[in-house]
Amino acid sequence: MENVIVATICIALIFFAVLSITDTTLSSADDLFETWAEMRGRLQDNETTYIDITSVEVISGHLRIHVENKGALAFEDFDKWDLILQWEKNKVHTFMGWVPYTPSDPPATGYWTVQEIQFEGSPETIDLGILNPGETAVLRVGANPQKKSAVRALVATGNGITALYSWES
Repeated sequence: MENVIVATICIALIFFAVLSITDTTLSSADDLFETWAEMRGRLQDNETTYIDITSVEVISGHLRIHVENKGALAFEDFDKWDLILQWEKNKVHTFMGWVPYTPSDPPATGYWTVQEIQFEGSPETIDLGILNPGETAVLRVGANPQKKSAVRALVATGNGITALYSWES
């Protein structure tokens, strides 16, 4: 009789262990599936994102960088964008660095903001503050590169898509 009790307890323990391992395996598989779906979504976002710096102007101590959204996604999270500037004169780096975003316009020296968003050259009238496909964001940068220097600007969206523009000031 005591063998039956011991055997029943052993079978219950084995059954409990098998159920615990099965639950852990299914939970891990579910987590893996969710992560895979999230990665696929990010990849699709990256495939449909394309920006282009169409022009740069130097106006009274500020740079105006025109960034056109040529992709399929709209942007409103400009605080997650990155701007990196570099200029050099006579092959010497006089400035290179990341420029932080500020919502205030005009930005202080060393900061950038979105001055306006345009559609076909006119200020946007729909979805204010959102850079929709086909629109151009005018980034105003508190920086004034030296005259006769080579300048490069790199703009990166929050999902890592970049545009690079070089010019002589």
